[in-house]
Amino acid sequence: MMRLHDLSVTQQIMLIALAPLACLTIAFSALHLVYASQSSAHAAHGRALAMASFLAPAAEYGVFSRDQNHLEALLQTAMMQEGVIAVAILDETGQTIAARGLPVDPVLSTAPDEPMGAHVLSRGGGRLTVASRIMSPSFGDGPHAATSLSARARPLGWVYLVMDTRPAQPVALAAGLEIGLLSLAVLAVIGALTYRLARPIGAPLARIASAVNRIAAGRHDVTVPAAEGARELQALADGFNTMARALDSAQQSLDSKVDQATAQLNFLALHDPLTGVLNRRAFERELEKAVAASRRVADHATLCFVDLDYFKRINDNCGHCTGDVALKTIATLIANCVRAEDLIFRIGGDEFAIILKSCSPDDARRIADGIRETISRHRFEHQAQHYPIGASIGLVRIDNPDSTVDGLLRAADAACYSAKQSGRNCVVEHLDT
Repeated sequence: MMRLHDLSVTQQIMLIALAPLACLTIAFSALHLVYASQSSAHAAHGRALAMASFLAPAAEYGVFSRDQNHLEALLQTAMMQEGVIAVAILDETGQTIAARGLPVDPVLSTAPDEPMGAHVLSRGGGRLTVASRIMSPSFGDGPHAATSLSARARPLGWVYLVMDTRPAQPVALAAGLEIGLLSLAVLAVIGALTYRLARPIGAPLARIASAVNRIAAGRHDVTVPAAEGARELQALADGFNTMARALDSAQQSLDSKVDQATAQLNFLALHDPLTGVLNRRAFERELEKAVAASRRVADHATLCFVDLDYFKRINDNCGHCTGDVALKTIATLIANCVRAEDLIFRIGGDEFAIILKSCSPDDARRIADGIRETISRHRFEHQAQHYPIGASIGLVRIDNPDSTVDGLLRAADAACYSAKQSGRNCVVEHLDT
């Protein structure tokens, strides 16, 4: 079952406006129906008494003279009246002289002990029974009998009339139906006006609510059209758009910072923070890729180990800060000697590794000699003191299908050690992998 808070603002406004009016209309229609029924019944009651009062004196002559034709004519006229279903004329003994319509109730055939004038005998079941005495003046006795009439009257009989009051009910119902239809028409007009007045309020609020839901779902580029109508709604829409734009801008700024932080973390995860070249973690990953590529597509590469000569003297005599500067310089010198597709790694304190991709043995040897010569020619000075430095380089080819990462590392390390043993600052290639 729908509850009040499940309705929209427009529907709630219409309900608030129409519910009291509908209740008032129903109550008014019910009261009007009761009043119409009572009025119809009262009118039927008055009409029955008036007809009985009219028939009593009109039937006086016919009863007195026993003129059946006269009485039948009166009864025929009475039966033609609306609602009359039975009429009878009785003599003073209660015997029926003339009757039309329903049979006369034997109980009513007994002369009632009622005063003169029409009166109600019974009512119920949609019928109303009334009676009226038929009175006639009598002539007096004595010497003046021929010239005067006595004021005393005597009863000649009764007029009984039965009227059906049920026809008044459809009239009342018709009146009630008319009022009901009119009320529905009024409610429809008021409902349309209420909807027209409520929609400029409900529609902007509904759009704002929908926009809030979209923002909650993760969309931040949401705005609502400018509201028309009340200043409060315009201010609400403008304020929402301002907050939505601020939220979108803040979200974009946050996303940018998150992306930058993520990129920085990814960079730091794979790069040496001092020199900026790739670190040992990246070296192990790339070496595995190079071994797999050499097996799959015969993409042969060369692994170089570079171990700096005499670097410890710089750290011991000049300090680690100067040593860090020297390492940065060496990383730059190596980068200037290799190709764009080659990868440089710092794998230890003063140790570097290089993967020369798709490189022939001759080119690998030439690049390694160029690195060694560039480093050895560079002059490292600190406080007017010159510190020579060299590079012992070991080479190993990545071209044997049976090669493994561990085997290549041992071979490159052995070649580098051989370069150290051969007098430093030279290049040694390991041929048996």
